[in-house]
Amino acid sequence: MTMEFAWKAALSGICLGGVAGWIIASFTFQLPMRWNHFMRIEARECLGITDNAVPPPPLLILRKKVCLRSTVIVLLCVVETILAITAKGIGSSIIPLLVFAYGLTAAAIVDHEHMILPDSIVQPLLWSGLVYVAILLPTDLQSHVLGAAVGYCLLRWLPGVGEGDAKLCAATGAWIGLSALPLLLVIGGGLGVASALIYFWRRRKSAACPFGPPLALAALTIMTADALGLSTALLG
Repeated sequence: MTMEFAWKAALSGICLGGVAGWIIASFTFQLPMRWNHFMRIEARECLGITDNAVPPPPLLILRKKVCLRSTVIVLLCVVETILAITAKGIGSSIIPLLVFAYGLTAAAIVDHEHMILPDSIVQPLLWSGLVYVAILLPTDLQSHVLGAAVGYCLLRWLPGVGEGDAKLCAATGAWIGLSALPLLLVIGGGLGVASALIYFWRRRKSAACPFGPPLALAALTIMTADALGLSTALLG
């Protein structure tokens, strides 16, 4: 890597990752407000209340307030973007990798903060992965479809694992394919155990622990290693 390319990767990563991180930080902060709005509407309908007292849902706009949460998310997206540019170069080839990375980041943040993986994030991530493979890697489509199906089935009925986790595993399987799924579950399972121990240590009692962040981190590790040409070493 030349010094000139390193500077271009850093500057491009800061600009693109900074914008993406701010959008993700704003979106994941305001999304629960929209959930609350629609839950209130459903509750009023169940009670037979038909007036229009519920205000319209808040718009998903960029926040102007800078806080530690937003700063951390922006920095995370900047690092992801720089890694993607380093692996793929500056061009259209990094777009799928960034879509995958940003989608996983948003899902992990919401699951960490609210213990839920919303379909509004997971389903677009799943279908974008399958569409990407179908267009650019059509010979691998069967492996990626099986990766999504097997990933969902492996976690769907596993005790202590929510349906959202199974859907996120399916979305990840659609991107990485069936052959990388065992490695995803091994890394994700190890990170999940580690995070559960940290939760237990901090609270001094057993507590529900989100599996989305460990699964997302495992998927990002695999995709980054593959983009950098290290997948063979990881797979042994």
